[in-house]
Amino acid sequence: MLDTQPDMVISGINAGANMGDDTIYSGTVAAATEGFLLGIPAIAVSLASRELAHYDTAARVVADLVRQFEKRTHSLPWLLNVNVPDVPYEQLQGREVTRLGKRHKAEPVVKG
Repeated sequence: MLDTQPDMVISGINAGANMGDDTIYSGTVAAATEGFLLGIPAIAVSLASRELAHYDTAARVVADLVRQFEKRTHSLPWLLNVNVPDVPYEQLQGREVTRLGKRHKAEPVVKG
């Protein structure tokens, strides 16, 4: 469909977090995965909430990530699945990089 390959694929902003096994069923993650499989860096971004009050926060977070990664050269494509808290941008308390865990939507979230 395109005459040139995009520099990056951004998929989302999805309503609700994509975590663990949930990512297998996520269209947001699937779209980013397609970019990754074509050799294009990709980000799937989700607003981790049911209230969905702060899409602007998720948009700013992904814009920050794009600016951060566009300055770097990468020999291999990469894929990020980003879950953004549904709070004002100014209330974010940093970033945490993790690996994909094992959880299914039907399982309750255990808070420790």
